[in-house]
Amino acid sequence: SLNASGLRFVISASVLLCLQYFTRAPMPKNRREWNLIIFVGIILIGLDYGLIYWAEETLATGLTSVLFAVMPLFTLICARVLGLETITFRKVAGIVISIAGVCVLSWEHVGFNTKTLLPAAAVLGAALCSALTTTATKKYGKELHPITLNAWSSVIGVFCLYSGALVRGEGFQIPSTSTGWFAMIYLALGGSVAAFLLYFWLLKHWDATRTGLIPVLT
Repeated sequence: SLNASGLRFVISASVLLCLQYFTRAPMPKNRREWNLIIFVGIILIGLDYGLIYWAEETLATGLTSVLFAVMPLFTLICARVLGLETITFRKVAGIVISIAGVCVLSWEHVGFNTKTLLPAAAVLGAALCSALTTTATKKYGKELHPITLNAWSSVIGVFCLYSGALVRGEGFQIPSTSTGWFAMIYLALGGSVAAFLLYFWLLKHWDATRTGLIPVLT
């Protein structure tokens, strides 16, 4: 639910803001960096994760993985539009092979019906959101510290996710079991804080398309 994703980023944003304070990571220097943070907060955390959490209420994880595996292709197209990369046969072939591999691994879970078409489209939309933020960060976030980017975009994302939860009538809820809390803390610390910092750090050293293959590996 959007409520669960919102709580996940409440925890991760709190940890990241503490990390920013103790590491003295610099605040954004100009409007362009703030615009990028707002863009990442709305598009990646608000839309991407909102769409994924909503879609997985219906879709099997295997099907979600197959659909999201198109992200590197979206990333390559976005990188070309922004003038970051050229489209080559080698890149396209690598992306096609990676998508085929995910399809083989998850084939038994791949199935469409009238109930899954809209959630499937939501996952494709989430993949596009991820590609857009990856390439935008590569182009405009070269001097922005990964901790600062993730901390403040998470804050913005929290407002987006909880706004969606309120619109859906979910209200504010917290896990009622120890297992639920364990999953939430793991997703917040491992899946958001650690993974996001590593991902955006890596983006400074690799091109956008290669970095975009990380979700396929996952």
